[in-house]
Formats: sequence, structure tokens, C-alpha cells
Amino acid sequence: MTLVHDIGENVSSRSTLQRIAPWAALLIALLLTLFIPSQDSLWLDEAQTASYAAQPTFADVLRKLATDSQSDAQMPLGMMSAWFGGRILGTGEWALRAPNIAWAIVAILGLWMTARRLRLPGLELLFAVHPFLWFYANEARPYTMQLAAASWLLFGVVDCIHRRATGRVWIWALAMGAIVVAGASMLGLVMVASVLVVLTVIIMKESWFIPRSSWPPFVAAAAVLAPLCAYYLWTLFRGIAGAKLWVPGLANVAFALYEFAGFAGLGPARQELREFGRVGDLHTFIALLEPYALSLLALLLANIVLLFIWGRQLRRSSERLVLGAMTVVPVIATMLLFVLSSWANFPFWGRHLAGVLPFALTAALLAIKNESRMLRLCVVLSLACCYSYSSFQLRFDIRHSKDDYRAAVHLAKTALSEQRHVWWNADTVAAQYYGLPLTRGTGDTSAARALINPSLSVVRHESLPDIALLSKGDVYDRTGTVRTILDEHGFTVSHRLQAFAVWERKQAPPTRALP
Repeated sequence: MTLVHDIGENVSSRSTLQRIAPWAALLIALLLTLFIPSQDSLWLDEAQTASYAAQPTFADVLRKLATDSQSDAQMPLGMMSAWFGGRILGTGEWALRAPNIAWAIVAILGLWMTARRLRLPGLELLFAVHPFLWFYANEARPYTMQLAAASWLLFGVVDCIHRRATGRVWIWALAMGAIVVAGASMLGLVMVASVLVVLTVIIMKESWFIPRSSWPPFVAAAAVLAPLCAYYLWTLFRGIAGAKLWVPGLANVAFALYEFAGFAGLGPARQELREFGRVGDLHTFIALLEPYALSLLALLLANIVLLFIWGRQLRRSSERLVLGAMTVVPVIATMLLFVLSSWANFPFWGRHLAGVLPFALTAALLAIKNESRMLRLCVVLSLACCYSYSSFQLRFDIRHSKDDYRAAVHLAKTALSEQRHVWWNADTVAAQYYGLPLTRGTGDTSAARALINPSLSVVRHESLPDIALLSKGDVYDRTGTVRTILDEHGFTVSHRLQAFAVWERKQAPPTRALP
């Protein structure tokens, strides 16, 4: 009787643990999101969002969307969300990023629902420690909103396949996910198109029937997406587009894969990779990666094993239909964006495909679901450890900190208070966010002289500065004029901030125009 009692207690304990585990994993994943936003300086893209958050009224936000010449006008729901967040939390660095906590929670809940449906314990936890989430949820931009919407698009696809297109839950998940992902950014339409293509093919191939009573959510979504698409077309006719600083090519796809695979925090600083992409060669690339070789190789090995299993299970898995859908959606989205970017000469990056991550991560775990317990455990633990370390590096290592506009502006304001002449060759919106007075004319010594891609004829009429702050020459000094003039007149880089070079010279420059 004692043996029977002990066995019964063990079974009961195991059963209790199995019931609690999914809820405990969900709670841990949700709690992790609280630690993602930082108080780092805003960088130039975030400063654009801050300019929307600081608008006095919602009508002003709409007017700014209608007149903005930057690509932020193609992120209407993201900018509106920033404004509402600003009314509640304020417009400080952490406050602008904090709404991403809510969007990350929405994404985790969607993945948790998908994990329960597919019996993939730990999916939400693996997502919660993924470096892509930790990097972009720490940006005052709408990428986490896209992750949240894509997580529910994912749930809609899975639920549709499992229910053989019956019921309405999957339709509402798809409809709401499509509206949010497309409203967050114009490029979200790529995810919507990819999901619709895959689901249409599956439904037609399997001869599933969708009754008319289930169509209202689709009609509602179409009623919202149609004017949204018209708005995006209008912005394109206005000539709005993202920065075209690179020639789109396979390097864009490679960097997107680098981010999605979780390498972002393990390797060099993004600024170093950016410089390599502009002027680097193979020898430079090897030297750049060498200090981080061990951690990069560890994650690379885990990904190679995962890809091998993934490819094998696409043919063998008992859930081939779901696995195929999860795999094909990211492939179509990437190919479609690559074609569009090549046609528009717009280089895309991982963030422009944010909606791919929930699909790819789910497919990866589904691929190893039927492998041996030991292999499954080794792969998942390897990924979890590498992801966690990569995310920790992104969040806390100084090499991954954001462009330090806060420190640069402080330095410029200090110089101005000392009656020194300042040149500012960096983003003006970020400078204004931190309260730096700027002038685009000559003669005003109470403000920093903003020089954005100036011609040589313009710079020749400028008085030499006492101090010059330069950032990202390929963006703000494309012809190299500012750097050339400073170099010719004996200026050198006295010190550096993140993404900034501070140029000074020991002797005070003469207060005369350049020859």
C-alpha cells in the first residue's frame, strides 16, 4: 500500500508540474520584457518618433503625417501609438521605449497560444530572450508592434490549418494582425501578402470551405486596409522613401539573417559592421569577427544543426502542412521585399522584416519536435543560452549602445556657453530633442552651425570652428567636404563618442572666412 501511495503521489506531482509549467514559462517571459527598455540616448531614427510624440494634439500628429517628407509618414499607426504613449508616460528616452513592453507582451501571448496549439513548450520563452526582440523593443520605433501583430497572424495561420478553416477565431486573429502590421509600417503589407498567398494556396489545395457567415472579419479588415493602401500610394507619389544610402543586394539579406539568427549581440558593434559594409574587404571582415569567434561559432553550430533537422522534417514531419506554411511565409516575405527593394533602390534590413521572426522561430521548434528528447534538449538549450547572452550583450555592453546624441549635445552646449564656435554635422532632429540651438546661417555664435551635406562653396564662407561634432559621414557629409576642410586646417579627432567624432585643434582658429 505504501508503494502504491508513493507512485500515486509521484504521478500527481508530475501532473501538477505539467499543468503549472506552461503558466510559469509564460509568467517568466512576460516579466523579462520589463527589463528591455533602457535610458540610452535616443539615436536619429528614435528622434523622428520623438518629434511625433511631442506634438501638442492628435490633430497635429495627423497634420505632421500629411506633410512629413521622411519615411515616418509611412508608419502611421506607429507614430500615433508614440503620441498616445507620450501623453501617458512622457517623452523621455525610457518613456518613449516603454510602450514596447506592452507590444512585446501581446507578441508573447500570441506565441504562447500558438505553442499550446502546437504543443511546443518554451516557444514564448525562447522568443522572450531572442536578441532581435531585445534590440528592437529597446527602440522607440514600431518594430515591436509589428512583432506583436505578426505573432497573431501566426496564430491565425496555425488555427486555420488545425481547424481546417472552420470557426472564426483564426479569421479574427488574421484580420486584426493584418490591420496592425500594415498600419505600423507600409512594409508590413509584405507580411500580409505573404500570409494571404500561403493560406490561399493551402485552402484551395485542401478544398476547405469557408462559410459566408465567417466572412465579416475579412470584410472589416479589407475596409480598413483599402484606404490605408491608398494612403501609402499617396505618400509614394509625394516622393517619400527611406534613406537610400546603400545599393540593395545580397548583403542586405545576409545582415537580416544575421539578426534573425541571434548573432547581433555576440559580434562586433553595429557601427563597425556598418563601416565594414561601406569600405571593408575579406581581411577586414575576419579581423572584425576574430575577437568574438568563440561565441559566434557556438551559435553558428547550433543553427547549422537546426537547419539540417529543419530541412529533413519538411519531408518527414507529421505536421508538414503547418511546418511548410511557417517556412514558406518568411521565404516569400524575404523574396518579395528583396524584389521591391531592388526595384525601388531601397536597401532593407532585418527590422523591415520584423514580422518574419515569430514564423521562423515557431518553424524551428516545430522542426525538432519529433526528434529524440536528448537532441531536442541540446538544441533548445544551446539556442536559449546563446540568445540570452547575445541579448545581455545588446542591453548592457557599451559597444552596442546607441548613437550618443545626448553626450554630443551636452558637449556642444558646453562649448557654446564658453563662447566657442561649434559645427554640427549630424542629425538635427535629435539635436533639437536634446535642446541644442542650431543655425543654418553664418554669424550667429549663440547656436551651433548645422552643416548637413554642405557643398565646398558653402563651407568656404564659414568661420572655422573651435570644435566640430561629426557623425556618420555617409549620411551627413557624403562628399567628405567637412572632414577635408577640418583636416586641411590642422584639426584632429580629440576623442570619440558612440557614432561621433569630436574634432578640435590646440590653437584657436582665426575668426576669418575660409580662403
